[in-house]
Amino acid sequence: MSGSGDHMLRLWDAPTMTPIGMALRGHQHQITCITWSADGKTIVSGSRDNTLRMWGPSTRQLVGDALTGHTGPIPRVAWSPDGKTIFSASWDNTLRFWAASTGSDDGTIRL
Repeated sequence: MSGSGDHMLRLWDAPTMTPIGMALRGHQHQITCITWSADGKTIVSGSRDNTLRMWGPSTRQLVGDALTGHTGPIPRVAWSPDGKTIFSASWDNTLRFWAASTGSDDGTIRL
């Protein structure tokens, strides 16, 4: 999987180094980080548009609305080991916690 300045994510076939299907569209600015859930069922991407997006890799569709709350670009995103929480770090000097099942903002730490 890759994300880039064209605002799109792409899945790739590693052996042939060719894209799989159409690019995924949803962000309004450069994609800065991507992570897969441990079970492989969800992808989360962060962007310079200050949002996170959740994707279903099998459906190639957005899952829910954009996760909003950061006021700066998001260079880091990660999953909790149990897959229930998404963590995002932003240039706005905050770390946010999101419920993976609902996308709700579960808390913020100012750095």
